[in-house]
Amino acid sequence: MPIIELARALKSEAEVELWADDPAAEGDLVAFAQSTGARIEVLRVDGGRLRAVVRRR
Repeated sequence: MPIIELARALKSEAEVELWADDPAAEGDLVAFAQSTGARIEVLRVDGGRLRAVVRRR
């Protein structure tokens, strides 16, 4: 679900901060960025929580 929410948010915002505790979120985010051209500005995983800042192309 975090990636679906990210895709929706990037339709109206140039930059979105994403927080997720889903273990698959990091791989999903990288795949999303590769397929859409979005740029991952920040990607950190700490204590099982992912924080990312993503900018649309």
